[in-house]
Amino acid sequence: MDCEDMKVWKGELSGEFTLPTKILILIWIISWNYIPSLANLRYKRVATIVRCPRCCSVKEDSFHVFRQCPVRMDAWISLNMAWVTEHTDQSVWSWLTWVFSRGTKEQIWIFCCALWVIWSSRN
Repeated sequence: MDCEDMKVWKGELSGEFTLPTKILILIWIISWNYIPSLANLRYKRVATIVRCPRCCSVKEDSFHVFRQCPVRMDAWISLNMAWVTEHTDQSVWSWLTWVFSRGTKEQIWIFCCALWVIWSSRN
């Protein structure tokens, strides 16, 4: 079992656990739009096709990967977190900030872990 995938309590008096480092790094990468989506790879001249391989409807940018793709919408609904798709701004940074400001600690933890699973399943 990969210990990074477990909830870890680091002795805080509050008794709260922390997110694994790999998830925190992914959140940072997403927030700065450094995620290697097909749109970002095309910008760097690494890829030529930018259409989302999951839904085949629009270009795959960071916002589409995690929020707009119909496949991802189903994931948020199944997690009882459909509210995270209600934000209308097209900026990933503002979306993350919006979710973090409105969710409970548990919802934010689930949200961050879901981003990890979404990205991992894409690759």
